[in-house]
Amino acid sequence: MSDSNPGILRRLWRFLGSLVRIARTLISTLLLLVFIAMLASLFGHGLKPLPEHALLRVAPTGTLVEQRSWSDPRELLGSGGGPAPETRVADLVEAIGAAATDARITGIALELDDLAGGGLDKLETVGRALLAFRTSGKPVIAVGDSYTQQQYYLASFADEIHLNPFGNVLLTGLGSYHLYFKEALDKLRINFHVFRVGTYKDA
Repeated sequence: MSDSNPGILRRLWRFLGSLVRIARTLISTLLLLVFIAMLASLFGHGLKPLPEHALLRVAPTGTLVEQRSWSDPRELLGSGGGPAPETRVADLVEAIGAAATDARITGIALELDDLAGGGLDKLETVGRALLAFRTSGKPVIAVGDSYTQQQYYLASFADEIHLNPFGNVLLTGLGSYHLYFKEALDKLRINFHVFRVGTYKDA
């Protein structure tokens, strides 16, 4: 009888040890799931269904680009700042095109305050997409606190342009960008003609 007691105790301790290990595993798994759920609630953005009538908010940020620039993660860690904001032209065109055929979208609110600029070809590509959207009978309304020349050019494709009463419009004109290379034009034998219309246009 005394010989069997140690065996029973050993089996009992093994059983209790197994229960403790299982409990630890379950608790660790539960804590991990809770942590993941907390992260998902903080950083997750669930898609909400669209109402029957909604405006598409088009608010490009940074510079319009064909393809986003590559950033070295090591440089980002060293400088402590993030990359310059960019917006792909293809993303804007795709969203605007999809909104044109979506019955729930009744118009576009074009917000350009955060648009830093972009080449004229890129601005025109987005502008043509806005014009195509307008052919569906839906309005495009541009709103802004102020407009730079490139912002105003893109806003000109809208049905209406709204400006903050205390805002301003900065139009410098394309003539201020001097793309004139005399020696290159002389070597290529290209004649340069300047046409001006109106009083004081040659001032």
